[in-house]
Amino acid sequence: MLTRRLFAILVSVALVLSLSPAVVGAQQPSTYAALTITDVTSGTPAVGSDFTTDVQLSVTTNQPGVVGVELYENFDSTQVEAVDTDPATPGVQPAELRSSFFGTNPIPAANEVIIAANTIAPGITVPGRACPVSYPCVHLSLVGPAQTNRTGVIARLHWRGVTASPLTSFAVQYPGTGVALSDADGYLIPVNAVTVSNFEILAGGSLGGIVLRQGVPPAVPGGTQG
Repeated sequence: MLTRRLFAILVSVALVLSLSPAVVGAQQPSTYAALTITDVTSGTPAVGSDFTTDVQLSVTTNQPGVVGVELYENFDSTQVEAVDTDPATPGVQPAELRSSFFGTNPIPAANEVIIAANTIAPGITVPGRACPVSYPCVHLSLVGPAQTNRTGVIARLHWRGVTASPLTSFAVQYPGTGVALSDADGYLIPVNAVTVSNFEILAGGSLGGIVLRQGVPPAVPGGTQG
């Protein structure tokens, strides 16, 4: 799980970025929050092919606003695998962080795939890492400037089809510790609704056929008619 000390440090950084005097001494806000794992946003969900899905967050709240998001999203590794977006960094980072919710690039605290207790992909030991319900899961944690009324994509997740399946979906490990939002005063904000899309992983294949030449067979060598 996310190192709480690290998360607190990053939340403090986000507070500096927001520079909002309204957050000081504010009461716990009234908030509606909804998280959506979208349908395929790019690529083709097929065996051996890469595709993406988005994580979208919608929040309506009074001050002080949402500054932190932590998410655990489990998947069936027999059907899809997470694709690394940053080969230069050890581990597998499946999320491409997006700016449409926070208005700027958020600060990542975790962007990884947990494959077993204390282990992240492709087999790196990290004490304390665990999926709340089942393995494997994508663990994503990030912070940004406080947002009060906003809908936007926080991350784009990259996948590759492994086996054909008529029905594939991603399960956000929720309720409980699967999704957590926090505001600039340190309150945890409940997520009211989670929506997950279903889609099909197509079987891989190749194109084949016979190329037919148009026209009439040549009457004499060296040409065609018609």
